[in-house]
Amino acid sequence: GKGTNAWKNGRRYEGEWKADEISGEGRWRWADGRSFHGLFKSDCPIKGSLVDADGCVYAVTYNGKVDIGNDALKPSTRTKLASPAQEDFVKAAKVWERSIEAAASVAPLQEKLSELQAVSKKKEAEEGRHRETLTGLDAKLSEASKADEVASKVFKGLDEEAKKAEKEASEALSKAEKTASDIIAKAKKEAAEAISKAEKTAADIIAKANKDKEETVAKAEKLSADAVSKAEKEKADATGNVHKAAQAARTKADAASKTSATKKKAAAEAKAAADKVRKEHDVSAKALADANKELQAQEKALEGAKKSLEAAESELKGFSSNK
Repeated sequence: GKGTNAWKNGRRYEGEWKADEISGEGRWRWADGRSFHGLFKSDCPIKGSLVDADGCVYAVTYNGKVDIGNDALKPSTRTKLASPAQEDFVKAAKVWERSIEAAASVAPLQEKLSELQAVSKKKEAEEGRHRETLTGLDAKLSEASKADEVASKVFKGLDEEAKKAEKEASEALSKAEKTASDIIAKAKKEAAEAISKAEKTAADIIAKANKDKEETVAKAEKLSADAVSKAEKEKADATGNVHKAAQAARTKADAASKTSATKKKAAAEAKAAADKVRKEHDVSAKALADANKELQAQEKALEGAKKSLEAAESELKGFSSNK
């Protein structure tokens, strides 16, 4: 069939087509103004007339293998036409050019006309909507006027309520500030009392610890002195008894030396006295050992009292740091 196609690069074809290819009689125009009028086959020119860019007309043939849109296309033969034939063909080509230009100008005009018609219809529709909107706005304006009157009354009532609420809020704020002030003063007083009480408690703990320490030390020293005094007394008594027994034994031995029987008896008595002395010495040694144990126990008690005092002082320091 026949048809027309224009490309964006300025090229244009009008004529016969076959299977979406340029085939048959047709006219091709390049963007630089040249044009070919003749026979085509599978998008390739075969033979026809070529109007060159200088306006000259040539009878041309092609090998039928190069696409019409290929820039490498060259005629196989080219013969310039005589003047009358050339002028007629140029006239025909110019007429075709003008028809192309006219067609090109008509399409935008038709498109512009369609746009103007669409705009006109759109404006008419908008005017109709505007009229409807204005009618609705008039009605709403009337309603708004009535609503404004009602709102004025409402706002007046709200203003009075707002003033009342503001007054109540101010009173509540004053009351809250007074309550907060009272709470703060009470808290400060309680804190001061707690600190004073804690300081007194700490002082009592230290005083008690010092007193316990002094009493424990005094008690330990007294017990130690008593134990030493007792041990020394028992030792002196035992020593005196030993001296007395030894003196008695010597006296008896001297008296017994006069006779052999008396000597034997004195020897026996001296042995008995010596055994007694040894027993008394053992008792004295045991008493001294008990006194030493009692002294060690008192020293342990004194060490415990010192640790209690150190713990009390540490507790006081921790309490002071917390304060």
